[in-house]
Amino acid sequence: MDGGIERDVYVQKKNILLNRKLDIEQKIKDSERNLTLKDQDVTNKINLNLQRTKELNELAKKLELKEKKLHNITEEIKEFKALLEHKKELERIVDRLQKRTRIYYHKLEKPHMHETEEKASKPLPEVENIGAELNSLISQTEKLIYEKKYPEADDRISTLMKRYSVLDDSNLRKKEIYYHILALKNKMKLALHSEH
Repeated sequence: MDGGIERDVYVQKKNILLNRKLDIEQKIKDSERNLTLKDQDVTNKINLNLQRTKELNELAKKLELKEKKLHNITEEIKEFKALLEHKKELERIVDRLQKRTRIYYHKLEKPHMHETEEKASKPLPEVENIGAELNSLISQTEKLIYEKKYPEADDRISTLMKRYSVLDDSNLRKKEIYYHILALKNKMKLALHSEH
């Protein structure tokens, strides 16, 4: 009987040990599975972070390009403002020169006014017509420059020069017309310069 009890005790202990072994093996398998899952999770997070880093780098490059473009545009605006200010200054100079020219012209003409008063009071019809035509051409040319129609304005200036060249030196308005033509040429140059 003792032998049977011992064997039962032995079998029970063996079963307990076997169960413990199975439990330990199961826990090891569970731990390995958990480690594998955690490893995959960590790998996924690393890959996600790498992808985000790559996207952030691309965004940083795009931002840098936009900053460069913005800087270039800012510099161009500064240059344009400087040119605009320069153009305004040149226009003021041209206006002052025109005023001085008119004053100088009138000072030169005053002493000769008495000599030619009779001739001026009775101008020939063709001289009157030429004066009106030249005034009209000057106005048209100024308008064309203002409208930025430079080739047409240049043609009108050439026409004015031709008409001016045939005017008689005794014509009182010859110098004034010359200064008008000179002013038109300067306006044209300024306008063309400000375009570039």
